Amino acid sequence: MVIVGGPEAGMARAEGGPGGASDAMAWRIYVETFRNLTFGTGAAFNLLDSWLGLILVYVAFNLPFAIWLLRSFLAEVPVELEEAALLDGLSRLQIIRRVVGPVAMPGLASTAIFTFVFMWNEYLMALLLTSIRAVTVPVTITKFVLPYSILWGDLSAAVVIQLVPMLAVVFLLQRHIVRGMTLGAVK
Repeated sequence: MVIVGGPEAGMARAEGGPGGASDAMAWRIYVETFRNLTFGTGAAFNLLDSWLGLILVYVAFNLPFAIWLLRSFLAEVPVELEEAALLDGLSRLQIIRRVVGPVAMPGLASTAIFTFVFMWNEYLMALLLTSIRAVTVPVTITKFVLPYSILWGDLSAAVVIQLVPMLAVVFLLQRHIVRGMTLGAVK
């Protein structure tokens, strides 16, 4: 949900959103609003210890970061490309999908990597909001450390299992990041 909603909001912020101190204030208000809504809604609608409640918290914490990161990438897209696409008769949605999307793909790939790694490795919110039904991998890993012993074999296996999806995401999106760096280097 972060990678779906982030580009549109980042595009709006890159084109004409406020900057400077008001930008920092908008960031703060956004984070606090979503944080309060998420925790209040979780308790009111019995979303604690559920996957849906955990997903809402992760989206609330990662969407502002994704918007901020994508804003810098989308601000680098030349306005002339968008104007030429408008002259060619493309709609605003077609411009984003056909023109801005391919140019900003390296930024979208790195944003996807960062948000996935942050969500996959997040420990504190998962520890506070889950207990039995919706336990994440980092919380499960800590259960291998017992009061008087450490289950080293189980702990090592769990850590390797946790690393596999992160490495897969990085290797799948690495092509876009490398392509973006090489395209930016050649003028």
